[in-house]
Amino acid sequence: MIALLGVALALTAAPQYVIHGDRTAGGIRVARSTPADVRKLFGAPSTSRVPTPQSCVQSWKRAGLTVHFFTFEGKPCSAGVALIVTVTGRTAWRTAVGLRVGDSAARLRTLYPGARLRTGFSGDSGYWLVTRRVCAEVGGGSYPGLLARMQNGRVSALVARSSVCD
Repeated sequence: MIALLGVALALTAAPQYVIHGDRTAGGIRVARSTPADVRKLFGAPSTSRVPTPQSCVQSWKRAGLTVHFFTFEGKPCSAGVALIVTVTGRTAWRTAVGLRVGDSAARLRTLYPGARLRTGFSGDSGYWLVTRRVCAEVGGGSYPGLLARMQNGRVSALVARSSVCD
């Protein structure tokens, strides 16, 4: 009877999604997955908007997930690729080494001893967990491939992203 209860609890437990650096997040392949691919994983988005002709932002509130899709041509909400994946879900998401939304800055520094706090970078302020460089065609500067946004000394979001050159 106890074994059956354990199986039942495991089946009803909230899903767990893993972020692997700046390459995948919960099965979403950064710079590769399309809106249709993400819908297969998470269902229909809660919200969808087109801020520019090249970009589409879709959110899945229950999963604590927002994806920015980008395309140079076509309709970004159907033909774009997942360029930025932002997660704010506290229990469902973690990085491959165990960092979660809500974790303290001290835990972050323990799990990512090489991470550096960078501020003043608009949407890229926070701990840069994985640092990448954009291609020379768009300036060649650094950007966070995996970013931990902070609020009140705690991780408020994890952001996996790519550049338009990847």
